[in-house]
Amino acid sequence: MTRNRFALVGVSVIAAAIVAAIVLLITKQGDSHSTPVASQPRSSAVSSSGSSSTSPFPAIPPPPTDSGGTTSGSAAASGAPVSQEQARSTVVSYVDDVNQKDRVSAGKLICAELYDRWLQNIDAANSDFNYVITNARFIGSDAIANGGRVAHYALTFNDNSTSNVDFTLVDESGPKICGESHV
Repeated sequence: MTRNRFALVGVSVIAAAIVAAIVLLITKQGDSHSTPVASQPRSSAVSSSGSSSTSPFPAIPPPPTDSGGTTSGSAAASGAPVSQEQARSTVVSYVDDVNQKDRVSAGKLICAELYDRWLQNIDAANSDFNYVITNARFIGSDAIANGGRVAHYALTFNDNSTSNVDFTLVDESGPKICGESHV
């Protein structure tokens, strides 16, 4: 009977070591912006200063500013038209940041006018961060009156669902996403 007790203690110690290793691995992965399971949204308490008290993600930077230094209201574009290549590159960077759950880098690609709403929605059920985009097929783009551009994409998600999405981009000292609509 003593032999069985030692075997049970040994199995318990091994199981505890495995659990500790898994917890350590998950903690280190959260620090390196690895992609957690997208089907399980994370929630956090984001304060008005942008710091997160319970989230494993780094603090989100303050809203971006346009070339005039404003952060609210209707963001003024710098006047340079957004090219198709710039639009595609910006959307691809945003999709990569979303898939990597890199909120800081993704936030830098959002225009000043949209930033506060984007930040408020970051932990909502319909947040971009609750999805993994497995394919982003560029369909085309259209220049718009303010010098911006609408980039049309067909997105495929890890659950094999699809959605056609129009990303509106404006120039704020570089192209920024200033709208996203599912069509």
